Amino acid sequence: ISHQCIRMLMTKTNDGSPRDGRYRLIVIDGIDGTGKTTVARRLAATMGAKYIKTPPPPLDAVRADIDKKGSVPTRFLFYLCSVAYASDMIRRELRKRDVVCDRYLGSTIAYHRALGIGVDWDMRELRLVEPDYSFLLEISDEGERMRRVTNRRRITAGDRLLEDAGVRAAISSEYD
Repeated sequence: ISHQCIRMLMTKTNDGSPRDGRYRLIVIDGIDGTGKTTVARRLAATMGAKYIKTPPPPLDAVRADIDKKGSVPTRFLFYLCSVAYASDMIRRELRKRDVVCDRYLGSTIAYHRALGIGVDWDMRELRLVEPDYSFLLEISDEGERMRRVTNRRRITAGDRLLEDAGVRAAISSEYD
């Protein structure tokens, strides 16, 4: 992931200072292996922002078990819960500084709609912090995406899910 990408994101989000006297939530989204974590961490560091990922601690500790043993509805509710918990964290952080979030509600909805969950209710009822900016990272080279995923220390259930080209296409189309 190039410094040019970070500069472009900085330009899109203005000059890195609070907008209208308040701090901003910037979300980096996309399927596994597109560079979300790398971009989100670098952008947060460049901006002096707080980096938050979903699921955040302490929920990340049970993620593997939920992904491995939970049904699709169970996983959807777990990830929705993790977004709600992250939103509470983000709300507190936004009093002090900008926040860059590695995945948020968009990923949860896209993945689970693609897996058959009918998510057609008004998410505004959850009163989550709404992003000021949301960026979808995509990668055109599937071989490169898979190389990135296999170079990780651990392969997640989400990584395995994306091995199926049909599922990958369904998730990508949900982001549109």
